This record gives sequence, structure tokens and C-alpha cells, in this order.
Amino acid sequence: MLISLTTTPARINKLEPVLCALKKALRSKRDNIVIHIPAVFKRTGEPYIIPHFLQKDPDIIINHLDVDYGPATKFVGCLNLKTDHKVVIVVDDDAIYPRKIIHELYKAQIREPAFVHTRAMGVMDLQTGLTQEGVSLTSEYEDPVSCEYFIASLGMSFHSNFLKDKDIDTFVTCCTKLYPPSFFGDDLVISNYFASKNIPIVAVYVGETKSKTLGVEFTVASATADALEKGADGQCPVAKTLYADIMHNLKKHNCWFITDE
Repeated sequence: MLISLTTTPARINKLEPVLCALKKALRSKRDNIVIHIPAVFKRTGEPYIIPHFLQKDPDIIINHLDVDYGPATKFVGCLNLKTDHKVVIVVDDDAIYPRKIIHELYKAQIREPAFVHTRAMGVMDLQTGLTQEGVSLTSEYEDPVSCEYFIASLGMSFHSNFLKDKDIDTFVTCCTKLYPPSFFGDDLVISNYFASKNIPIVAVYVGETKSKTLGVEFTVASATADALEKGADGQCPVAKTLYADIMHNLKKHNCWFITDE
């Protein structure tokens, strides 16, 4: 199992509690956490300074990249890793994930390796592009439920074979060139990539939680520069219409593959 995330120069020094929780979810010495770090943070031009607590941790792989793909770096960065990990679990850098969430996603991926798994369904009207808040499954759902896109901030997983075509970086770059604000809509863009490969995305039930964030505790860092909720320091379009705008613009260029079939 490989737990994958990326971060920003402003957040990298605040990762310790996030990583501490993730390390508790590692099942064996074969499991790792990878942090994908571009040479330069594209939004501001800042370099990354790696804090000492990350430099000598045997559980953590620092994956240096030449290109910043934005939030999608936590997916695209997996391409150049030379590891034997089969299950990739993607998380955000501003949230504390209980061990149960990571383990349940792992088990779901092992049971159904042909699917992408998400804990919260991304529900989109494929005519208007309007979306609903992430919808979680309850215990009455014994089987996975198909959905339009995943929500990585609440945890998602996929099989490393899904990246074997080695073209996800080209796909993400193309989407950003066709519609630059796609840079901030990584969940939708990567879901669209999986749809282009006919890989289903399904929501899975991983246990009851009382909170709206399905048991994920967001850190103080999430209030400073979150791409969608806080507008990435004013650089991101309004989240409410971002996904609709991405869909409509990619459709114009025949680069939209998510359907309701």
C-alpha cells in the first residue's frame, strides 16, 4: 500500500500531525507514504524547503518532480515511482485520517481491483454540470455504488496498474491548456481521466461516522490556501461553478468522458 499526497511551501512545515496519523495506518514495513514535491510551486514561484522531520523518516518517500501539476500532483507524481505497491490511497495534506478509513479503502481495493474507490460520491448533473455535496453511503448499501467523480479529500483508492499507460500527465496538462482553471479541479479532471480509460468509480461504505466530513478532521492549514473552499489565496474560480465550467469547456474540445451509463 502506498499513501500518496502533495503539499505546498506554506503547508509543508505543518504536515507532522497529518503524517503521524497516516503512519498509524501503515500495515507493514512494505507500506509507505509518498509526498510528491515539485521543484517550484507554480502558483507563487516559491521553492520548497524540506523540513528536517521529513528527511530521515524511513516510512516516507520524498518524490521530487520537475513539474507542478497543481493538486493533481498527488496522482501524476506516482508515475515515476519505482515501487511494487499495488494499492494507491490518495489523501489531502490538510486532514487527519483515522486508521479505519485507510484500512477500509485498502480492503475495498483488494476486493474489487478493477474499480476506483471513494468514500463520498461526487454527484453531478451531466447536462448542467452542477454538483451536490459529497454523498456518503450508509450500512444498507452492501455493494459499491457507481458515481460520476471521487472526492479525494475524504479518501480514495485505485490500483497502480491504472497508471500503466503513462499518459495521465499528458491528459492533465492538456485539460489545463484547454481550460486553465482545470488546474484547481483535480478530483474532476482525474475522474475524467479514469472515465477515458473506462475505469468505473464507485463509492463504498466504510463505517458509520457522525460528522459531515465522514470522520476526517481538517487541520488549521486547510483554512489558509485550500484550492476550492478558500479560493487558493484568490487564484481559483468560485468552487460552486468551477466543475460546471470545466465540464462545459472540456466538452467543447471533445475531452469530456464522464457519462451516466
